[in-house]
Amino acid sequence: VAAAKTFVDLYYPHITHGLSSDLATYYTPHAQKSISVGGAHSVVASRADIMLQLSKFSGSNFVVRGVVSQDTFDGKGAHILITGVVQTTLTGLTSFAHSVSLVVKQEDLYSFTSTDAPYSFQIHNDALSLLTVSDMDGP
Repeated sequence: VAAAKTFVDLYYPHITHGLSSDLATYYTPHAQKSISVGGAHSVVASRADIMLQLSKFSGSNFVVRGVVSQDTFDGKGAHILITGVVQTTLTGLTSFAHSVSLVVKQEDLYSFTSTDAPYSFQIHNDALSLLTVSDMDGP
């Protein structure tokens, strides 16, 4: 639960304030990031592409309404589901669902010590879905 709160407190302000290059450093080397808007989907896997995808939401205002967090099967990570509304220049005001997998930070990849951050997690899978009115209508 603490890792989920830390994620929410870090992730959305970084996007709002256009800090996508800083946020991209929190992803694992083999992370995947996806965004779905209506029927369009975009999946990227390089840190440069993740940064570019995140930058598209610069200036967006996220209001988180719900957060559910569970341990991963091995107890060494967390899966988080975040819901809320977002005001973007791309879609206007819309609901969102955001699924994130956090894994334990690999100390050998970075020079940080364990005291640099209260939660030593990295983002491995990150899927953000903007829910349009047609998505909510059903089949």
